Amino acid sequence: MRSLILLVAFLATVSFAQHQHHQQQVLHQDKDHASSHDSPSLRIFKPTSEFQPVGDNESLPPGLHIRLNLETGRKEARLNIPSSSSDEDVENGVIVIPNPNEPSDENTGQENIKGRISMLEKSGKSPPAYSNTGKILPPVGRAGMDTFKDNVAMVISRDESLSSSSSSSPPPCSCGGDIILEEVLYDLEDLSHDIYYGFEIARDARLTSSLLRILNNADEQPQRISTMPALILGGAVQNSPASLNELRNSHPGLMVDVLSWLEKEWMFKIRGRLIFLLANLVKNADYMNDFLNEKGMARLLGIYQTKDRTGTSSGSSRDGVRRKCVHFVTDHFLDFEMMGRDDDIVVENEDHRDAVSRASVEKINLRAWCEAFEMDLKMMHPSHPNRESIEAALRFPACKELKSSTRSTWTRGTILDYGHKLLSSFSRLPRHVEG
Repeated sequence: MRSLILLVAFLATVSFAQHQHHQQQVLHQDKDHASSHDSPSLRIFKPTSEFQPVGDNESLPPGLHIRLNLETGRKEARLNIPSSSSDEDVENGVIVIPNPNEPSDENTGQENIKGRISMLEKSGKSPPAYSNTGKILPPVGRAGMDTFKDNVAMVISRDESLSSSSSSSPPPCSCGGDIILEEVLYDLEDLSHDIYYGFEIARDARLTSSLLRILNNADEQPQRISTMPALILGGAVQNSPASLNELRNSHPGLMVDVLSWLEKEWMFKIRGRLIFLLANLVKNADYMNDFLNEKGMARLLGIYQTKDRTGTSSGSSRDGVRRKCVHFVTDHFLDFEMMGRDDDIVVENEDHRDAVSRASVEKINLRAWCEAFEMDLKMMHPSHPNRESIEAALRFPACKELKSSTRSTWTRGTILDYGHKLLSSFSRLPRHVEG
């Protein structure tokens, strides 16, 4: 009986405690609900058609036009009302406040320009000639510059010593001199691809003359030395019309020498590097004219078809030279997109155009090149490293037309248009400008 009474008392106490807890939760919820309406921190912003500052205790409803006032540093808002373009320009743009100390005449700028032109005319000086090469700035720091000058001086000094020595006297720079020269030439070749150092190499007539003498006497030099000058000169003018112009200024007859060296040189490595130099020289219109006038395409074709001293016509070194020849013909005589030149020229006299086009195609000797490519492709193994380059060359329209026609069947079609395009593209090459 007593245990029953204790159980009833315990249950009554638990029930009372749960009731008290529920009452406290309801009371807190009522306070939170009241505070959501009465607390100033959750006051709803009431927008109008004009911008108003947004208070720290105001909550913004969605869809308003909001901006930051840069003068007060406060956020402002209004109704999102569509406005005219002029209003948007005023609100979103920058307003320039005129300086009261400056004249407000609208023609002030034009008067200043006229005044400067008048001063230039009175001075008797002409404005500088236009150049599309831009200013070539020296590199930052003196360390590289000093090394470059030392290397240049070394090449010139060695060349002049060799030139002044008699044939009976022992050659100077014999004890390790070739090793030092080789290192110097490698450094110059590395620097030649920099636009500043490349320009400095091309403009130094004493240095370029020394390099060309090494090429001219390649048989008397170790191969590791005789192959470097072509790389240095080719790298110096590769992507620099200004450097190419400087080289033309110092050595206008260089094309004749390069073609001669190509024909007499039997070492394929030197030949390959001479073709690299040749490919960069013909980016100048004067050098290109020299190349065509010297029957460069026919002479290069002879090099393409040359066998080595053992009588064979294969080998990785020879294949490399032949591949360079294919790329040369493709880049400079077939692929107008690669040449990057506009070929839209209006010609009034169609008969004159046909005559000039025939002459240009015959001068370039392109038919013989296309036939040589076709013959090589027939005898070439499918995995030959040159196959892809030759197939690409034969896909160009000029080769296709030449394969399926003879000179007597040439009409005002692909082949004559091609000849005219070639002449047009050559006329747009940068020309030599006197320094």
